[in-house]
Amino acid sequence: MKKTIFTLIILVLSLSIFAEMPAVQVIQEKGKIDSLTIEYIKAFDEARFIYTLPASLFDKGDTIEKINQRVSLFTRENGYYFYNRIADDIIRYDNTKNLATYTATIKFK
Repeated sequence: MKKTIFTLIILVLSLSIFAEMPAVQVIQEKGKIDSLTIEYIKAFDEARFIYTLPASLFDKGDTIEKINQRVSLFTRENGYYFYNRIADDIIRYDNTKNLATYTATIKFK
């Protein structure tokens, strides 16, 4: 009995050591004052869109519009039919660097 349990534990540990994490493809698009980073995980059909710009220029409506345009383009480029947001969008302000960051997490289908 002890040998069987020990063998199972060794088997599970050896499989967990060699398990691979899904690859994250990072796409960066930089403008003059803003940047958009897309962290795309193809294995899960998910992407995180991170839009950064100076906090003084941040407008939530414009930011959502830009993210939606880029998500629609990304959906067509990668052969998906539609998408939905799987988490609430996150807005963060960095007062030391005077930046605003808007993050949207998207699931493609």
